[in-house]
Amino acid sequence: MPEELRRLRRWVVWKLQHRESSKKPTKVPYRATLKGRVLASSTNPDSWSSYAHAVFVAQRGGFDGIGFVFAGDGIVGVDLDGVRDPETGRLDAWAEEIVVRLGSFAEVSPSGRGLHIFLRGEIPGERRRRGPVEVYEKDRFFTFTGAVVPGAPHTINADPDALAWLYQTYLDPPQERKPPSSRSLTSTYEPADDQVVLERMFRSKHGERNRALWEGRWQELGYASQSEADLAFCNALAVFTGGDLAQMDRLFRRSGLMREKWDRKTGGETYGEMTLKRALGA
Repeated sequence: MPEELRRLRRWVVWKLQHRESSKKPTKVPYRATLKGRVLASSTNPDSWSSYAHAVFVAQRGGFDGIGFVFAGDGIVGVDLDGVRDPETGRLDAWAEEIVVRLGSFAEVSPSGRGLHIFLRGEIPGERRRRGPVEVYEKDRFFTFTGAVVPGAPHTINADPDALAWLYQTYLDPPQERKPPSSRSLTSTYEPADDQVVLERMFRSKHGERNRALWEGRWQELGYASQSEADLAFCNALAVFTGGDLAQMDRLFRRSGLMREKWDRKTGGETYGEMTLKRALGA
């Protein structure tokens, strides 16, 4: 049980209930109180309680368990559905890779068939669910068992690069991204050499931000991770180069953001290739 979660007043209890509108039973959150069953809300902090109190009420109030609420303060929850054999404990290979890459606290869900992973970070996009993978950072609660996945850390850790990999691989894969409109990339700027492109970037409405990114001063701009800054700079490059992939790559390599990771391969593509393609919507 991560001490970081235990200290937070972010807990509810839950009861498995059958609803006519759903084929599967629903895990309904309740306030941790023995004075009748009062619904809890993942958006109302007044309906949450401490970990110890939630455990006490769950054990004595006839509830099925406790749950943790995500409140947008930097703790992210990853839900992997149907990836574990409840009898053998064996994980699907792709789910095991996610657990290893994220390198943070991971537990078995109440059904024994799924996993919940808790980590620090910020989801790098708007999508929250695709197939058996869900990712949330606020307005949601996860049931909590404390049954740690063998080999997983017992602490809440942060790896922005791994979280970006998860998002790009499972939530927003390249084959589902919409291609950019030709107008957004080519109608404003004609092809130009590198120096002209940089001058245009620095003279633009967001010139100061573009220059700071070019110089590698991303932390001054409030980005949660360099991966987010990398993508922001690539988005700007896509506009000012007219979507010229080779020029985008060349300019990024000259920037203060360039690092060894740019050429590191993940799943057949380098991090740089994936970032550039994402900026282009390809």
